[in-house]
Amino acid sequence: MAVRDAFGLTFSGATEAGFSSYSQAVRELQCFIGDPVGSVDRAIAEDPGFVMAHVFKGYLFGLATEREATAVARTCHEAALPLAATPREQAHVAALGHLAAGRWHEAARLLEDIAIEFPLDALALQTGHQIDFFTGNARMLRDRIGRALPSWQSGMPGYHAILGMQAFGLEEMGDYARAEKLGRMAVDIEPRRLGAARRRPRRGDAEPAKGRHRMDARQP
Repeated sequence: MAVRDAFGLTFSGATEAGFSSYSQAVRELQCFIGDPVGSVDRAIAEDPGFVMAHVFKGYLFGLATEREATAVARTCHEAALPLAATPREQAHVAALGHLAAGRWHEAARLLEDIAIEFPLDALALQTGHQIDFFTGNARMLRDRIGRALPSWQSGMPGYHAILGMQAFGLEEMGDYARAEKLGRMAVDIEPRRLGAARRRPRRGDAEPAKGRHRMDARQP
């Protein structure tokens, strides 16, 4: 049992119903809106064997950095380990294992490898990008997304998020003109990107509360 997304990526253990909830969670994360934990929990309830749903939830809690949240990330990793998975998904499971164990740089390198082979894997790009931000790796904030950007084009789901992340990376490296250009393109496609830019998370900002993934309205 598996579903292929709009980019041709395989999602093992997913049905159309579970994948619909998962896709909603991805969209919510890309704009830092809504309740991605609630959405991915629905995906898991629909499809307990949906490996990337467990990984996605683990990333959300692992990036929160709180002790209780990290424990949830480890539980998600344990749930994902025995499930059927493609090599790409297995690499995600391994990256989550590193993240849940506090090995942020190892997780970032694995996510980089995934994105090099699968540049349309938006979750690998966004999770790696957030780790780059949390670890202060300005060069990778630019280059991780920059390598993948040529594979993306207008009209693709989530293109605004890729542009927004690249704009942020360019700004971090002092390339303000290009950053503004791409940032404006992102907001033109998805106006909610403007709010996301103002709510960029720092370590500890993504805190589970009553099962929700919340982002504080603080700038980095």
